Amino acid sequence: MIDLINFLFIFSITFILMISNNIPRIYILFIFMHFMFVFLLNGFLFDISYFPDQNRYLMVTDAIRENLGFLNYWEYDRNKFGAVTNSSLLFSLSPMLFVESVYSLALVNTMLYSLLFIFLYKKGYLNNYAGIFYLFFPSLALYSGIGLRDTWILFFMVLSIYYFINGKGIVSFLLALPLLFIKYQNFAVYIISVVVYKILMFGKQSLINVIIKITLLILLFQLLINIIGIEFLDFYRAAFYAEDGGKIENYIPLDGAFDVLIKSTIGAFTFMLRPFPWEVNGAFQLIQSFENILIFFIIAILVKKQFEIKNERVWFLLVFLFIGMSLYGLIIFNFGTAIRYRYTFVVIFIVFSYTLLYMKKNKYK
Repeated sequence: MIDLINFLFIFSITFILMISNNIPRIYILFIFMHFMFVFLLNGFLFDISYFPDQNRYLMVTDAIRENLGFLNYWEYDRNKFGAVTNSSLLFSLSPMLFVESVYSLALVNTMLYSLLFIFLYKKGYLNNYAGIFYLFFPSLALYSGIGLRDTWILFFMVLSIYYFINGKGIVSFLLALPLLFIKYQNFAVYIISVVVYKILMFGKQSLINVIIKITLLILLFQLLINIIGIEFLDFYRAAFYAEDGGKIENYIPLDGAFDVLIKSTIGAFTFMLRPFPWEVNGAFQLIQSFENILIFFIIAILVKKQFEIKNERVWFLLVFLFIGMSLYGLIIFNFGTAIRYRYTFVVIFIVFSYTLLYMKKNKYK
């Protein structure tokens, strides 16, 4: 009953915003269906234990709200300043009347999903097929309908990337800053992507400039390896390998910067496609495998179109996608984790690239 009150309150706010922004009725209907999807996911399509972290977010969020501990929120989680703690603070500050169950957090995520839809639609990025993709991409629907931090990550990443590709770097950087506290790896991907893009776009494509760019990229890569450390990467890579059921004695450690380069580059493509059809274990992974193939096909079409049109902003999106896939492709082995980490990059690349490459210049900037 309390979650029904939460639903009525949160959807009413969303509905008013959609009406006031002249969102077409058909899209409002689909957004309403996404809100209904929240109640089909947890406890019906999936047991709540399938995403066990939801309970921890719920516990910390409830403790912050109950004790009004917004200024000392870290005291309500055993990991103190961890990403879960910081994300729980965001949940506690969101416009839900009560913190009752994981449905409460999931409704907030669906509201964030809806606010992004309104924003992107008004900016001209969700018309036609991009809007259809946003509304019906299964992974996006799934993770925006449960009580995890992933939709907060998507929210800040979409806004920061939007403002960067539209020439507002300072606004973009400020909107990316929350990622430092809820998903610092994605903030690192954002910063590295901006630097690599600036290097690639520097000067004309003369031989001397190409040599300079390659030299700068090599130096940047070596600098990153020195800052992060092979041991640090190897530690997390081995942990994910073991978590996925691999025997630690069979784990092959990273062997220097060149090995990182090779494995991350290969990992960028395998991360996008796994689980492969022959690796599928269960109906959920089978659906995911088909989704991956379709997404890879769509991305391939957009990349082909980019090489025909050569839109500078899409070059940045390609750099952003490749670096994100490379980082996670290097360290992630678990299929479920891969789905969670991948879909944000996929949504950003497809939605923005499609609009930039296919829409008429006199209608879309």
